[in-house]
Amino acid sequence: MLSQNQTPGVHSETASGRGSSPGEIDHKPEVLVENKKWEIFTRNRVLAVILILFLVGVIISILVINKERILSSNAGQLLFPKQTSEWGVYVDKDLGFEFKYPPNTVLIKDKVKMSSLGYLPICDKDVSTVCIYYPGEEYQGSVFEGAGVSINLLSEETTEEDCLTFSRENGEFLGNILINGVNFNINVDQKVSLGHTKDGRLHTVFHQGKCFVITSRINTVSSGYSPQGTRELSPVEKWQLRSLLKSIVFTFIFLP
Repeated sequence: MLSQNQTPGVHSETASGRGSSPGEIDHKPEVLVENKKWEIFTRNRVLAVILILFLVGVIISILVINKERILSSNAGQLLFPKQTSEWGVYVDKDLGFEFKYPPNTVLIKDKVKMSSLGYLPICDKDVSTVCIYYPGEEYQGSVFEGAGVSINLLSEETTEEDCLTFSRENGEFLGNILINGVNFNINVDQKVSLGHTKDGRLHTVFHQGKCFVITSRINTVSSGYSPQGTRELSPVEKWQLRSLLKSIVFTFIFLP
């Protein structure tokens, strides 16, 4: 039965909070809207900060790359000028070639001296006809051991196939390059032994029945095998060394 204070079909709520009293306004929808707005605002701020940091990183990277290029360009012009008018000229009339070498390098033909240039050979005394050695006094205190270019005659490789196969077996084939009108194969020339590293290139060509290989090598020793405080070579210094060796290699020419 219904009590006198109840109206049929109407369910009353107690004062425990499960309902709102007459005249009370429910603010929950407005609170949800405000919370949603704040969430969107916060997310947009985070995205804006990430975007700004990304742009700053891009700008810094561009500035660093440009700085490296400028430093490399300036260093290359100071140490290894493009003009070779003051360079020495080596001519081998018997084998029919010549090349130029800068004044801060040493021309070596003595086989004993070649074998003493480093832990790993910068010039191979058994096949090198001449060695251009770069002592690199500018890099004292670093892991640099020495660098050089050598002109090698492989007398046992009597065919073009044997000549080019020799280079392929000694390192990864990188492609071909023209040096003063002659097409050379280029292969990687690398070796690591007891903390010492040889990093270079083999430039191979079979010319007039002879197998010629021009090597360019940069030798370093791991800092773990060096005195305390020995520093690594910087990217600019590595670029300088490669530029020096390339500039020598590209003066090589066969005599008419």
